[in-house]
Amino acid sequence: MNESAILTFESLQIDPVHRRLVLSGEPVRLTAKPFDALLFLVENRGRVVTRDELRGSVWGGPHVTDAAIEQAISKIRKAVGDRGEAPHFVHTISGKGYLFSSLADGSDRATSDGGHVLPVPPIDSDAVPLLTPQILAARDSSAAISSAAAPIWYLMSASALYASLYSVAILAEAANAFDRFGAAASAGAKEVFPVVFVVSLTALLVHRRWTRKGRQGGLLILALIFFGSAAGSFLVAARALPTTSITMLSFQGFTARSAYLKDVSYFLILAVCLLLMPYHFVCRLEYEVGQGRLDTARSIFGNRSVRGLSWLVKPKPGLLLGMLLGALVWSLLSVARIIENLKPGPFLDLYINLLQIQRFAFFALGFQCLAWYYFRLRELEQVLAD
Repeated sequence: MNESAILTFESLQIDPVHRRLVLSGEPVRLTAKPFDALLFLVENRGRVVTRDELRGSVWGGPHVTDAAIEQAISKIRKAVGDRGEAPHFVHTISGKGYLFSSLADGSDRATSDGGHVLPVPPIDSDAVPLLTPQILAARDSSAAISSAAAPIWYLMSASALYASLYSVAILAEAANAFDRFGAAASAGAKEVFPVVFVVSLTALLVHRRWTRKGRQGGLLILALIFFGSAAGSFLVAARALPTTSITMLSFQGFTARSAYLKDVSYFLILAVCLLLMPYHFVCRLEYEVGQGRLDTARSIFGNRSVRGLSWLVKPKPGLLLGMLLGALVWSLLSVARIIENLKPGPFLDLYINLLQIQRFAFFALGFQCLAWYYFRLRELEQVLAD
């Protein structure tokens, strides 16, 4: 073994050539990607390394999620003996990245076996294999977490389905008198969709950044934004829909505006229970894992009370599934009752088709959010179990 290539930081020894890690004289197992990330942090010790730098140098591209990087950092911290909220070697610099330092004050020093304080020898570029994207991509490609970690496609599709609910509802409530209100309803639907979509997507993205900086109150702000966009959609719908009932039923139905307001209340319940609460919980859990506070993360995951986070409640996937299935049964029964009592009219098929589209979008959003939440919890559970 080339001893000059072994890096010693107090009780920690790193052998870049043979890819070995020793802590307090005991060998420690660390998989390929986390080991590569550790080497990169050590090579850049004394300065903050951003996630983008880790993506490019360790994973070889921008496709890797923040959660995959946090998982690697979590495994590094476990391997080097960092525990609790005061890590000794790998420090998280909030909003910036990660810093490797063998001392709490961040000074760039290491101790030899003799106990003397010496400058850390630089990594021998000839001894350490060049971490090219090709080599990295071929080595332990399964280390990155899958795209279930709230990627942009998930947030965009959820926002699109959510916005479509409002647009279709305007058209559905005007469908039975489409010859009189169709033009105004179509204009309102076109106006509502992009606004709700952009507001929802932006709020979800900003909330993620907000929570990952350790700030609280994100769920309340997120809910208020969603309520605000729903109120705005109602103002638009009120211009297009009449104050009288136009649905041709054998019993007294809601006015068009009241029916739309009822629809909006259902949309908000769905959004809060299936989209916002699970998303907020995952974001907070990912933040705790990224900070190396694994004990806190495990308590949150186990739905145990944590000081300062007593307000954080873990939505149970089984309960959410039960609620969604109950809503599905209720929807089937209520729509069947409406269709059974509809009077014949020239726009009857249009109304029924719009009801079915609205119901499909509603439950597609619900089951998509539930599936993402369930599988993301499974991934985080694996991280916390390592």
